[in-house]
Amino acid sequence: MSPAAQTFDDADDRPSGGAGLERISAAWKRRKWLGIIVCLLPLTATLTAIIALPDLYQSTALVLVERQQVPEAFVRPTVTSQLEIRLQTISQEILSRSRLESLITRFGLYPNLRTRTPSEEAVDQMRRDIQIDLRGNDPKKGGSTTAFALSYRGADPQTVAQVTNTLASFYIEENLKARERQATGTAEFLRNQLGEAQKRLDEQEAKVSAFRRRNMGSLPQQMAANLAALDSLNARLRSNVDNQVRLAERRDQLASQLAQARIDAGGPEPDDVRLARLRQALVALRMKYTDLWPDIVQIKDEIARLEKQMADPKSKPKTAEIPPTPEVMRLQGMLKSAETELALTKTDEQRLRKSMDSYQARIDETPKNEQEFQELTRNYETTKDLYQNLT
Repeated sequence: MSPAAQTFDDADDRPSGGAGLERISAAWKRRKWLGIIVCLLPLTATLTAIIALPDLYQSTALVLVERQQVPEAFVRPTVTSQLEIRLQTISQEILSRSRLESLITRFGLYPNLRTRTPSEEAVDQMRRDIQIDLRGNDPKKGGSTTAFALSYRGADPQTVAQVTNTLASFYIEENLKARERQATGTAEFLRNQLGEAQKRLDEQEAKVSAFRRRNMGSLPQQMAANLAALDSLNARLRSNVDNQVRLAERRDQLASQLAQARIDAGGPEPDDVRLARLRQALVALRMKYTDLWPDIVQIKDEIARLEKQMADPKSKPKTAEIPPTPEVMRLQGMLKSAETELALTKTDEQRLRKSMDSYQARIDETPKNEQEFQELTRNYETTKDLYQNLT
């Protein structure tokens, strides 16, 4: 008994893989229906719950966002870059309790929740069923939102579509109201800007006109004309001076001829001619004799008397006038004409020099006026461009 028992115990203690599989197989054969039932119960319950759930439908409306047409130089864009803020503001109005309750009542939504619980739960459920998805360019590339998708889900497909369209119309209406308010403010802003631009443009035009009137003749665009006029006046002045020299020589020549003609006609020698003759004689005598020489003393006394007499014509003794000969009268007329022409030439010289001084002053003022004129013109053009953009 003892050896046999020992042998049995040894065989029972050794592990065997085949025996384990045989025990599992035997257990499966005995309990397979129980295992199948245990597995089918949860599966059946899950499928039943899934089948029992109501069908859900989702409708989506895509709303595009238009960019504002007002130039960005005057009004900063507020539609694209701030769309998220605008949507949040509009959503607070549309997803308010009063709006959603009116929709729930209008379309008969969530009847179970309305009959069993307060309306706040139906409103909260509808808020959860509404989704807003912003769409647009790639934000990494500096894009901005240009559209958003509005979705709503529910059990009835037609009702879901109607609710979605109604919500989208609400967003559009609220956006139009906001845009209308913004457009009103923008229009008023542009009117004010246009008025201010018109006022500044008128002021700039008045400044430019006043500057032109005040500096007429010395404007930058008149620089070339002034230089040409100055060159012409210089040429005329040189010709005038040459003409004066010619006329002076002719006058002196005629005066000498007239004096000689009067002497030839038996008349007295003119004081200026006699004074010139005595001075020449005095110079010739001084080259030979000293000032104590009687002839030199006599000539000096005669020169002093003539100079005193010429300085005071009233002291000149009266002499019998001799009728002028035709030659003397002819020379007197020619001399008077030469003296008149010479006087006119000198007057013209003064006028030319005055004109040259005026043109030279204009040329000297041009660089300073050019800088001021450029600044006025630049301000005027800037204001004009701003006014044209506003109009």
